[in-house]
Amino acid sequence: MERIEYERELIVRIFQTSNVLQTYLDRILREDQLTAKQFFTMIFIGNIGHDPKISELSEFTHTSHQNTKQVLLKLQKRDYVDIYKDEQDSRVTRVRLTTKAMQYWQQRSNDDLRTIQSLFHTIQDDDLKATLQGLKDITTQLLQLQNE
Repeated sequence: MERIEYERELIVRIFQTSNVLQTYLDRILREDQLTAKQFFTMIFIGNIGHDPKISELSEFTHTSHQNTKQVLLKLQKRDYVDIYKDEQDSRVTRVRLTTKAMQYWQQRSNDDLRTIQSLFHTIQDDDLKATLQGLKDITTQLLQLQNE
């Protein structure tokens, strides 16, 4: 195959993988009454390292402010996040995980570890590292193209 054929197939495979992963996670999370988007939003909030502004979270997740807020409102309704006004600037709205969310993550950690390990156990370390780097490079390039 020529390079362009690999590139085209890679785009198709990334799209397919994204859809399959979302469907799989939605099914697993159904019993918790969560969606994959809500699940990953909580992961992003936990990984940012501080209580992010909604705009900061939408930038981090590469989704619109409106879509991010809709996901957050659903999480707030289920008591997984608090949405609050910044104490120093009332124009800023921030979000933080609740105690319920923290307990949820502690409960999930062993199951999630097993799921991740079963997903990647057939992939060699070098291939895993190369795939991760390739996806990071593609994301960087897509963001540059998006901003042109």
